[in-house]
Amino acid sequence: MFNRSDQAKLADLVQRAANNPMDLRDLADPGKVQAFANMMKSLSVDIGPLVIALSHDRMPPDWRAYRHLSVSQSGRQPSEAIFLRIAAEVGMGDPSKWNADIVRSIEQRMPVRMNARHAFQPMMD
Repeated sequence: MFNRSDQAKLADLVQRAANNPMDLRDLADPGKVQAFANMMKSLSVDIGPLVIALSHDRMPPDWRAYRHLSVSQSGRQPSEAIFLRIAAEVGMGDPSKWNADIVRSIEQRMPVRMNARHAFQPMMD
């Protein structure tokens, strides 16, 4: 599915995410919102019709650190097979380690259906 160039883009994305952890509590500070948005944009790559984002986020309610994968395909959620393949490429290949409650919580608060698939994997603090 991914050629060497795509794999290099994903490896670079993994490294950028690890080097730029984010804390969602920063969104409460109006002075940090634009920097947060810029960082999120820098933590994504386009591969064909896929937009793949990876970040290391501190998330509520417990403010633990999570690896967060988000994938959109042509503005829609990709198939599970594609999502799982990308998850494996970025080191998140074991869905049993994902926190599905966070995704459900976000989906419930959204006024519309999300156009990307998400996974959150707890990290060791």
